Amino acid sequence: LREAEDNIVGVNSNVVVKHTRLMRWIQKAGCEMPRMWRVFGINNSGYICIDEKWVRLRGNWVYIYLAVDNNTYDLLYIDIYYSNCSKSIRSFLYQLKQMGVRPKVITTDLLIGYEKTIAEVFPDAVHNQCIFHAEKNAATIIIKYLQDDAENKKYDEVRAIIRKIFASKTAEQVETNIKELEQYVMTRNNLTPVLEGINRYKEKLITIINSPDIPRTNNVVERLISILNAKYKVMKGFNANIEKETLEN
Repeated sequence: LREAEDNIVGVNSNVVVKHTRLMRWIQKAGCEMPRMWRVFGINNSGYICIDEKWVRLRGNWVYIYLAVDNNTYDLLYIDIYYSNCSKSIRSFLYQLKQMGVRPKVITTDLLIGYEKTIAEVFPDAVHNQCIFHAEKNAATIIIKYLQDDAENKKYDEVRAIIRKIFASKTAEQVETNIKELEQYVMTRNNLTPVLEGINRYKEKLITIINSPDIPRTNNVVERLISILNAKYKVMKGFNANIEKETLEN
């Protein structure tokens, strides 16, 4: 937003727009989206992906929340928050609800707060967690608990089992591969947190396998951000300046 402030001043030195006013414009634009849906014929398929991005604004960081239709790639809502917490999630979801969105399935990352809040705001919606984020989280835990060189030699072994679990085609395969992980963990107690994390995600993984219509990831949000960022750079307009590591979050 501060970059947008500089861009506007650079185009016309007689125009001064503060970044705080730009933020209010973006928030107002979010509230105008239902009207845009009617004008441009944007439909909500009911399969929604939500993600949040950590964006740097001249040394300060804020979170941009986005809701995107998984089937049409339409941006349904966008808003800015200063913290990434249950309060922000609740505010964002209630704004979606106020706009008339009634999702069948909501796919998010593994951020703590989504599970309980989605059940509160959209009790009839199925909450799915991105399979990519879940597998990545498991890999991070493995690295954490296999720190010394001798232990790291076992990384490939347990990582292969994790990949098998997330590549399962049936619920039976999920159960079989998790049992293999259980047997492996029995000989390496320091990997118990990995097994606990997989067991917490097991039900959602089986739901995805049994319901092909449910999005496996929320990558549609990433794609939309990339498209918007590229367009704004060409137009010399608002540039989120999202760091590479935040796009990989």
